[in-house]
Amino acid sequence: MGLTTIALVVNSLNNMEFYSMNTVDTNLFSSYVVTGQMVDETRFSKKTQNPLYAFCINLWRGSVWGIRKDNGKRKLIKRVWN
Repeated sequence: MGLTTIALVVNSLNNMEFYSMNTVDTNLFSSYVVTGQMVDETRFSKKTQNPLYAFCINLWRGSVWGIRKDNGKRKLIKRVWN
């Protein structure tokens, strides 16, 4: 895949907020894990192979982690804290 540029757009109280574009080297990661907290304070975790799917999940509080191919450890890519 190579480098993937992902634009994040969030609709907050009917206002469009544009965030800086994140460039992710998809060759470094074998998969992605999205972890976070729901509004009712229950935790969730979702694993995916698709970086676009991982970045398009609308997070309230949470993180997007990349699982490195070389050692299998997580690397923080994005964190949302409201």
